[in-house]
Amino acid sequence: MPDEFFPKVLRMIVILSFRYNVICSLNPNKLETAYSKASKYIREQKPTSIKAISEELKEFYPSDTDFRRAFAQKTVSASNARLARYILSEINRHYMGTKELIANPNATELNLEHILPQNPSAKWLVEFPKTDYNQYIYRLGNMTLLDSSINRKVGNTSFKDKCTTAFSASKLEITKEIVNFHVWSPKEIEERQKKMAEVACQIWRFDY
Repeated sequence: MPDEFFPKVLRMIVILSFRYNVICSLNPNKLETAYSKASKYIREQKPTSIKAISEELKEFYPSDTDFRRAFAQKTVSASNARLARYILSEINRHYMGTKELIANPNATELNLEHILPQNPSAKWLVEFPKTDYNQYIYRLGNMTLLDSSINRKVGNTSFKDKCTTAFSASKLEITKEIVNFHVWSPKEIEERQKKMAEVACQIWRFDY
């Protein structure tokens, strides 16, 4: 395989693994078999184009429809915060139209913020009845990235206060755009996550 193919093949593997394993939660054993076959194909056939390699993996590439549907419902638990930060950072990079990773990878300097807090006060239960809010805390649509110096001032304050004191002051597009919402309820989380799913389709996709 030509050396210049290597970064593209690596990117292809990242995309496929993200779609297949992380978001769609499909059988990982099948994908491992596919990677083994593709590796053998590369060694023996010595393909001269990236498209030829991608065709070997296309069978396991979730369609945009399936990917969007799964992404729009995705939850990420507190124990997997690193994954949530990765997803949000990539979406923010897309929003800001840059190849540079704007979001600081240091979790102590840039916090994963749950807009609906993990331990919501009574103020939040107006929009999130107790039967509902647990279903939405760990939805991707309820998460963003926030500078720790700003985040310390936020706590469990109301959505309006978060927008005024924190989100509007952020340099990250994924966070600033939240101020366009007037309230924060299940409807807004669903709407935001569907938009994120559309963007994710453009980020994690085969273009070969």
